[in-house]
Amino acid sequence: MADIYSKLLEALRNLDSYADLPEIHGSLCGFLCARKNQTAKTWAEEIAPQASNNDKKKLEALFEFTEQQINSPDLDIRLLLPDDEQSLNQRTEALASWSRGLLYGLGIGGLRKETVLDGDTQEFLKDAAKIAKMVHFPSNDSQEDEAAYNEIVEYLRMGLLLLYESLHPADSGPSL
Repeated sequence: MADIYSKLLEALRNLDSYADLPEIHGSLCGFLCARKNQTAKTWAEEIAPQASNNDKKKLEALFEFTEQQINSPDLDIRLLLPDDEQSLNQRTEALASWSRGLLYGLGIGGLRKETVLDGDTQEFLKDAAKIAKMVHFPSNDSQEDEAAYNEIVEYLRMGLLLLYESLHPADSGPSL
């Protein structure tokens, strides 16, 4: 994951974008959840209309990579966040940024307030909104902070899968 993150971060630096990689990835995840059967090109145009064709191709590659992960039967999606070598403060800020992106992506993807969601999915979205406002304040026990960070990452990852499944229920197949 570290290699993918660094390559995407390098590609993103070339974009004239005010968003960072976690926010862009979060927006992509929200967009994929909100819209069914969308194309990489549509998303790249939405997120970076001024980007060069080469940069749009990089965003399209991110789209395809993320779409494959979110549809993996192995529940293999990973949030594009900084590696553990980065400070906990930077990683926490990235979590907040990813969450803001998720909510933004749901909005540009067309999710409406009147969309009916089950209670767990609604709770996840409320939590994502709280995480989007999160700020890290270092404490004396960094192991506890590290554990809490890892729990939030896993919560967001599983919540993303729940949200996606809620908005794109798998075909149940023929009745017996």
